[in-house]
Amino acid sequence: MRLISITQLAVLAGVFVCGFAIGAETPDATAESTYALDTIGLPYPIKTQADLDTLWAATYRAGETVTLTTPAGTVSTLVSGAVSDGSAELPFDAGGLWTLENSEQGTAQFTVRHSIFGTLGDGTEESPAQIVDTLELFDLMFGGTAGNGYVFATVGADDLADNIIFPPGYGKESVGDTLWRLVAGADPNVFSSEIAAFPLDTEQSGPDRVTDNCPRKVAYSGDNWGAGTGTSSKLTVIPPGESSAAYDLYGTGEQTVKFLKAGDWTLTLESASGTLTSIVTVLPTGLLIYVH
Repeated sequence: MRLISITQLAVLAGVFVCGFAIGAETPDATAESTYALDTIGLPYPIKTQADLDTLWAATYRAGETVTLTTPAGTVSTLVSGAVSDGSAELPFDAGGLWTLENSEQGTAQFTVRHSIFGTLGDGTEESPAQIVDTLELFDLMFGGTAGNGYVFATVGADDLADNIIFPPGYGKESVGDTLWRLVAGADPNVFSSEIAAFPLDTEQSGPDRVTDNCPRKVAYSGDNWGAGTGTSSKLTVIPPGESSAAYDLYGTGEQTVKFLKAGDWTLTLESASGTLTSIVTVLPTGLLIYVH
């Protein structure tokens, strides 16, 4: 969805999942393939006051209308038939699930924790904790607030109860139609992790790329991928602030390069077909998925 900068995916140059070719040329496709892609996923979680303070505004284009639905179901219009491109602040002033909709770009949802506003609840059947995102119970447990017997209600997305990430060794049991209790020994898991988000760019063609710091395969060719077996090429890899490494290569194939340091790496491929250059920006941490 374009109107909300938070849901916009980070700008990365698209590369193949396990490797990439230096240069801007794209090989001809050999067969048509289809895939399913969900760019919305779970609602974006706002967990702290700091998250709320640094929340980006919702951007929109001329002619678009942006509406906001509160956790109580009240709908307000942030902008109607915008005269020009602009942005609108997101007035999240209560815990719960918020829905933002752009007339042209689609819908995005945000969960805002009740703890920001002091409306979380006590964790009892009389005053159940109002849980809005998948990792909230996990954080409450390790923050010393929740424990065995903690009672909660799920007030986020419709499927939140099925997607909650429990502390290791804990699970839930029903206390009623809408209430749950945190129970020790209900789950044999010894490790839990939040669902990961990833940046994705489906438009950029290269040659520059962005990757994490794991080894990647760099495609090479001595004849511009003409499938010649006797052609030679030289791949030079220059890490940021360090000495370069060179590989004398033959034919067409892939050379594994270990990107062990964050920063901009310069890769050049020299052959009889010319010289191709790519800047590979290595991020320090995170999971990246690339689609070319």
